[in-house]
Amino acid sequence: MKYGCWTIISVYAPQTKRSEEEKDEFYMTLDDVIRSVPEGDFRTVAGDLNDHVGTDRRGLERVHGGRGIGCKNEDGERTIDLAVTHDLAICSTFFAKRESQKMTYSSGGRRTEIDHVLIRRQALKTVEDVKVLPGEDVTTQHKPLVADLSITLHPKQKVRTGPRIR
Repeated sequence: MKYGCWTIISVYAPQTKRSEEEKDEFYMTLDDVIRSVPEGDFRTVAGDLNDHVGTDRRGLERVHGGRGIGCKNEDGERTIDLAVTHDLAICSTFFAKRESQKMTYSSGGRRTEIDHVLIRRQALKTVEDVKVLPGEDVTTQHKPLVADLSITLHPKQKVRTGPRIR
């Protein structure tokens, strides 16, 4: 995949206490959106997925790097299923970081990682780093998650139409 468009899908998943129907609808809609992206495009899903993907990567080595936080929950299962279905790598799980550089959310003394960047597995090599900026706040509870990518932009090739007559 040398050339093509990069499609970034920004998401905000229903919170943990929302109904299963609402969560099912969100993931079905997200699935439809991902399927609508042309096959040759680089695909990225990024945002607040309100889940825990955990550290267990057995059988998921292609999409999960094993460096998550804590235990996987039901919503994390949904995210992992989505990643497997669309061959998307959960980027932060491929990088060893201090907890402070992984925790994207804190409330009532609890800190956790609920924001993720998922990128087409084939493009994972473009991701140089994924980290939280601990000294910055998006809101009082959320820390910004940053993915550093290294991509090469090629100039558009000029199309030759034939010899010019003067």
